[in-house]
Amino acid sequence: MNIITNFFDKLFGTTKPSNSQEKILADLMRRESEIGRQLFGPIPNGVRREFFCLDEQTWVWHEESSKGTKVTKYLVKDKEIVKSINGSHYEKVSQEEAEHLRDAALLYQDKINNSLYNIPPSA
Repeated sequence: MNIITNFFDKLFGTTKPSNSQEKILADLMRRESEIGRQLFGPIPNGVRREFFCLDEQTWVWHEESSKGTKVTKYLVKDKEIVKSINGSHYEKVSQEEAEHLRDAALLYQDKINNSLYNIPPSA
């Protein structure tokens, strides 16, 4: 989301988006989520999956099926990453889970940069 915010700051010289800017931001977030949902392999029939960056500190994994809905919200802090599942209290993630999130976030960033914003992947 930082790229989008910076884009609008430069383009419009403001950090408070207008109604039309909010619609554009919502559309960009939807498109980013479409890319993010594909990062983890094929999506089974009847499953809805989302993975996206909500803001500079927040990542969201959302999966919905006939078995129910699971929403995992990750908050990236200075010295730790915590998560909440379905609105529960936040708990610190393991080193392994933090590394998986980092890898997914880097892949996500490269994919959206290349596919959506025409920025080449990082080396």
